[in-house]
Amino acid sequence: SDVCSSDLPTINDSVLIEANVIVTVDIDVAECASIKLGPKTGNAVTTLSFNAGSALSVNGNVALGDASNANRRGAINMSNGGLLVCAGLVLNNTGVNTFTAGTGEVSLTGNNIIPATVFTSFNKLTIAGGSTTLSAPTNINTLYVGVGSVIDQGTNLITLTGDFINAGGTTSGSGGLAFSLTANQLIDSYTT
Repeated sequence: SDVCSSDLPTINDSVLIEANVIVTVDIDVAECASIKLGPKTGNAVTTLSFNAGSALSVNGNVALGDASNANRRGAINMSNGGLLVCAGLVLNNTGVNTFTAGTGEVSLTGNNIIPATVFTSFNKLTIAGGSTTLSAPTNINTLYVGVGSVIDQGTNLITLTGDFINAGGTTSGSGGLAFSLTANQLIDSYTT
């Protein structure tokens, strides 16, 4: 069911955030089946914001924008931190959808393709399951590739300003890794 009220969604609820609404995740156990940030009517923006220490687990995808109109846009704001766990990130239109990585973490759990626009910079990106394919050069502070997970960068360059931890996953592609040495960086690879 679509949830558009003050009730907390459950893992079975598909969430639609309507026009000009800002929903702030401020608990550490929020969950839902999927989220669409993009109003059904009106030319507006809907926003999902995170507080420090908050976490949202989404069984499916998090989608920005409404497919019927590029002026119906979505925004994710992780300026204050937080954790977003989801199967994948989707753009439903070519409108000015936004993602602010801030100090937050995005953890991807399913087979997915990160869109070529909007999601091109992450504070911490965790590939926790499945296979993630990059569609564009991507800037990442910390990249963690979990056991059995795959990150396929294709020909896209990953620029790392922080740590790279491969905990038994697979990296593929020919785009390369560029390390931007702004501080000490950890490069760690191990198998279990």
